[in-house]
Amino acid sequence: MTGSACRCTDLAADGFDSRPPWFLLLVAELEREVVGYALCNRAYSSWTRRALYIEDLYVAETRRRAGVGRALLREVCARALAAGVTRIDWHVLESNRAARALYARMGARDLCRSEGRLALRLDAPRILAVAEGRLLPHRDPASDAS
Repeated sequence: MTGSACRCTDLAADGFDSRPPWFLLLVAELEREVVGYALCNRAYSSWTRRALYIEDLYVAETRRRAGVGRALLREVCARALAAGVTRIDWHVLESNRAARALYARMGARDLCRSEGRLALRLDAPRILAVAEGRLLPHRDPASDAS
């Protein structure tokens, strides 16, 4: 459930000890077993104001295509409405056809196709370099697999 740099203690501190919490975590359980979760962050847009970003949407392999992901997304949307959120963004692997089909049925748009938007990221060493005023050699993000 956690990435290599994220421990359970980090999740607890960032989700329960910080005010406001850094994230919203919804957990799906069936018969006292965790079968999925949605991890969302608050975001803000100068165009649409309040937004959510879905960082992780995970459903256990044995529970996929059983409505768990749909139920999690429904709850994310219900909470978004209650908070005045007008936009929810997330990434999906191009190879994840089942998830992409679900998102298409929901009416989600592929921003790369509809708006020509690319997803970009700075990792920790690059954040430090930019903060210190050091620019790294130019690279085409599309050719960088990491």
